[in-house]
Amino acid sequence: MSNSTSNRPERVGQLIRQQLAETLLHELKDPRVGYVTVTEVRLSKDLGHARVFVSIYGDREQRERSLAGLRAASGFLKSRLGHALKLRCLPTLDFCLDDTLDVAERIAGVSAAIAAGETEPPPDVALDLVAVDDGREPLVIPPPPTASRSKKGKSRTRAKRSRNKR
Repeated sequence: MSNSTSNRPERVGQLIRQQLAETLLHELKDPRVGYVTVTEVRLSKDLGHARVFVSIYGDREQRERSLAGLRAASGFLKSRLGHALKLRCLPTLDFCLDDTLDVAERIAGVSAAIAAGETEPPPDVALDLVAVDDGREPLVIPPPPTASRSKKGKSRTRAKRSRNKR
């Protein structure tokens, strides 16, 4: 099985997500960390780095405090992962805010305002939208494949094979 088709990073990411959720719920005692949900874990191909996306309930200040608490507790969380998962090398944990629920709430509020015939969005769902690099790869659509032929009309591998047969 080649590395490009391996789903090991996804499987290990799922295990890390489940174990982090359990640890945050039962073992982490940092008062800065509020209501946190681990939404996704993305691992590098070599499993050396994990980007942990978390959704945090609360206002902007509470989110920043919780994120700071999570980053400060990353060593503790990594040690708990080591005891639970028995991996040879544990990835470094990088916590990032996942604001998908906020965006969905804003879209629902705007849709409700449109359905009610309003021309302005309600002020209670107006969020400060700021472009943030969340580390997720953008969707890239590959160009359609084109047939590349050498000048003589044969592909390079065919020409090489014909030379080797002589």
